[in-house]
Amino acid sequence: MDHNKLKHGRPGSDPPTPPPAAKRRLDTVEVSALQKQIAALADQLAKQAEEITRLQRAVSDLTEAQTHKIQPPTTAPPNMPAQNNNEQSKGNPEPACLAPSAQPKHAPHQQKACRPPRLWKNHTPPLNPLHRNSTRRLIIDTPIPQDNHRIGRAVVEDINNRLLEKTKDEKICVDAVLYSRTGRPVIIAAMTTDAEALLPHRHLIMETITGRQGKTRAYVDRPQFRVKLNGVPTKDPAGKPLTAAVVLNYISGIWARYNDMEINWKLDHQPSWITPPEELAKKSHSTIVIPFNDKETATKFYRYKDFLVFGERCRTSLYTDHPPKNRSIHKQDEHPPRPPLQIPKPPQCNSSPLLQPMPRVNPPDLPHPL
Repeated sequence: MDHNKLKHGRPGSDPPTPPPAAKRRLDTVEVSALQKQIAALADQLAKQAEEITRLQRAVSDLTEAQTHKIQPPTTAPPNMPAQNNNEQSKGNPEPACLAPSAQPKHAPHQQKACRPPRLWKNHTPPLNPLHRNSTRRLIIDTPIPQDNHRIGRAVVEDINNRLLEKTKDEKICVDAVLYSRTGRPVIIAAMTTDAEALLPHRHLIMETITGRQGKTRAYVDRPQFRVKLNGVPTKDPAGKPLTAAVVLNYISGIWARYNDMEINWKLDHQPSWITPPEELAKKSHSTIVIPFNDKETATKFYRYKDFLVFGERCRTSLYTDHPPKNRSIHKQDEHPPRPPLQIPKPPQCNSSPLLQPMPRVNPPDLPHPL
């Protein structure tokens, strides 16, 4: 009896194993076919990756071109070799801020940083001359005590008569004379003229109001563009107190010596310390507020950033206008505070004898039941 036949022919037994040589030949064929498929897929993925990279660069270039309003760079077609793109970039080099190497991964977020910030809002002069920053308001920078204020038709007629005698022009006249909270006269020009035409006649107007001759400083009520200069020393190297005008003259001399940009240092309002005079003597450094007449000059001064004032480094910043806490022009004595309103308290419930609680009485001891 052949035991091998019985072993391999037994029902439920494992099939015979193939020879080792046939197994090695089959594995080699399958592996070679799989390797060819993997190589083909790798080539396809590489081509798709190159196409995606090219499209991403084209999209980023178009986005930057639309943001900065420049002509968008021409992108090479897909079948064009990479060497032509390099030659084209060498012939027309891109700016440093638009170079692909300098672009971040998130290009849209970089657009906001490239735009210059808006420092001051655009201002439109009001039509009503009673409002601030009107072109018909001329402010005389000389306070007058309240007892010497002249208002009404009489002072307006006197000013117009003297202006007519001097100019021989009926259009140059005044509509009203008002006063600010600080006592400075505010001259309202007529509709036929403006404050610029009245500015050369400021001495005549002030002489008509006060009755005294002398030079007068005045300015047109226009918006001011204030810039702060922080860290300014309050005393010179010799130990003498510094005024804001002296500091401004010192800065203007340095600017003309070391800076090529032209700047208009003629100001309608004088610079001032932000610290009150009684506290300024106790400080070694403080802040100066410089009010410029035009937006361009203020922007140049603000973006210059750092200045040297008597050997001290000072830095510019924007000025934020805060309204005064007390806008009332009356004195505090004229409006004394009202006494607090006293409301009588309601009567308590326990005050009535009828509503008082009854005293507690213990029950009598009862006999224990048998």
